[in-house]
Amino acid sequence: MNELIEPLLKERGGIEYITFYTLDHVDPERRVAYSMEGEELKFDAAIVIPPHVGVDIKYVPEDVLDSDRFVQADKFTNRVKGGFDDAFVIGDASALPVAKTGGVTAHLQASVVARILQGEDARNTGRTNCPFDVGYGLGTFVISDFNNPTIKYPINRINHLFKVAFAATYWDMILYPELWDPIFEAYFEATEPAKLRHLYR
Repeated sequence: MNELIEPLLKERGGIEYITFYTLDHVDPERRVAYSMEGEELKFDAAIVIPPHVGVDIKYVPEDVLDSDRFVQADKFTNRVKGGFDDAFVIGDASALPVAKTGGVTAHLQASVVARILQGEDARNTGRTNCPFDVGYGLGTFVISDFNNPTIKYPINRINHLFKVAFAATYWDMILYPELWDPIFEAYFEATEPAKLRHLYR
């Protein structure tokens, strides 16, 4: 997504995008961020994202956690690693290599787990489909799966409207799956990363 977003930041007044800055502390009065290596970075607005870690609750056995306290699981079935047939983890509690979002990613994982519990041989694809609002009435979606890196999906007003419509109807989709699931499935089929990657390079 950087290839789409970084040029947009520059267009909007020269917003600089800096990665791999090991923040130590911030002086809000001087508007200076200091790195652990002693670098100083002046800023107008600092948007600081802390490291993502799992929740600090007790797990038994503890060795189901990775070093960041996320629960390790099989990426295709969401079964907790360690020989558990009846323990599953979804969404932002898991150490799976997908977006840690409570919406679409967890929704799709929950659907797979539900089908497994009903005796089906269901598998995750690692699909992500996260709405991404970029302001000024523009938007896109972060779309990928285990076999396809993030698609350079266009930033435009239509995708912003799709994002708004998705947000407005999401809970209705959850309450009335018999109505919405066919629409949801058709959308996901039409926007499969393997299909889109040939259109948006």
